[in-house]
Amino acid sequence: MVENSPSPLPERAIYGFVLFLASQFGFCVFCLWAYVPAEYWVLAVPVYLLVGLVVCCLVLFGINMMSTAPLNSLDNITARGGGAVATSSRPCVSFIVDLLRRQVERDVESGHTAEGMILLALHYYAKGTAAAHLREKNGIPASDVTGVIAKVSKHIADLAAQLIVFPRTRKDQECLAAVHQQSCGIPRLLGVLGTAHFRTRDGSDTVPSPLFLNTHGYTSVVSQVACDLAGNLLSVEQCQVGSTTNHKLWSSSVLKTQSFIELEYWLIVGRGYQQNRHLLPMLPRPYNHQQLSFNVAHSQVRAVLSRTLGHLKRRFRVLQLLGSVDERLDGKQRIIEACCVLHNLANQFSVPAALGPTARDLQHPARTAELPMEMLHVMPRFQLHHDLLQLVAEFYPPAGGHVATATESDEDDPPQTLASKWPPSK
Repeated sequence: MVENSPSPLPERAIYGFVLFLASQFGFCVFCLWAYVPAEYWVLAVPVYLLVGLVVCCLVLFGINMMSTAPLNSLDNITARGGGAVATSSRPCVSFIVDLLRRQVERDVESGHTAEGMILLALHYYAKGTAAAHLREKNGIPASDVTGVIAKVSKHIADLAAQLIVFPRTRKDQECLAAVHQQSCGIPRLLGVLGTAHFRTRDGSDTVPSPLFLNTHGYTSVVSQVACDLAGNLLSVEQCQVGSTTNHKLWSSSVLKTQSFIELEYWLIVGRGYQQNRHLLPMLPRPYNHQQLSFNVAHSQVRAVLSRTLGHLKRRFRVLQLLGSVDERLDGKQRIIEACCVLHNLANQFSVPAALGPTARDLQHPARTAELPMEMLHVMPRFQLHHDLLQLVAEFYPPAGGHVATATESDEDDPPQTLASKWPPSK
């Protein structure tokens, strides 16, 4: 803070000494200029000095222009005008651009640049619209925006195999389960499984499309997602109409059909799933405090998925209204996968979540279907109940309580009270 005082200060002493030396040097130069040289140098020296000053200004301007990034560079995009930078960090965006530049350059049309196409797509994901100033700056006409976003989305979605990875070996699953057990106390837990609904515009002005109508009463497309307790997406599969049930998505998913999950490991689920190996539901009728404590941990862990999907939709607003029901599902799936890939990258770069109220994407209510009769001969009726009770017996809450990145789940579960008996009668 500057002191408004006439008293001597060290800064004033330094400035005064420099000014004194400069005045003495200027007086000596004036004497040499006035008395020593010939009349030619009396006029030539000032002209040379003025010309040199003008040349220095021009050279400095040229050096600054050479050091400035191109107009379509992400370094010239501010947080106010660029959604990609506003919802992410500059190192993260630079990494994404460098990662995709070589692939996108193969699809570059005349007048476009790979960096400009990537930045336009990132802004579209973050804001839900293609910014006009980015189009003009990168020379992309409005008629080419859809094709540019489709090309970039395809290249980003192709990275899902490297950046959205479900642990497939026993060793990897064992390590992940050990981390989760330290966090929530539930043993042999790989993550949380659920569905993500993405709202779409209905083409009908009167009656909503029944195939796309979900249990919350609006049209959407739905994908199956799984995440760990740190909010990283482990699996994103399919893109179906909004009326598709949870268990139908699970039955046709790669996780189930290709048996990626080892026999003793589980995924936490809510309602809407049939009794199935690897799916860990909440105990419907807890009859002691151990089971009641397990249900509380189960509810808190399941809320991780709601928070993760909420952060995903706040970070990428295009997922809040994903086109129309008349558009192709494969195009929507590429955008969903691209946003999920970018979400995991943002987590790796420790990009904070979008500002605003606590983001939460509630799981849609659904009734749990009964076990199909054709499966009864394969699996004893109470075998899953026995395995579930054995898992609950191994449950031990961590010291200091549950520390997973979640709060209480908002899913409409019945109130947890102690039941009189378990299991339910046949």
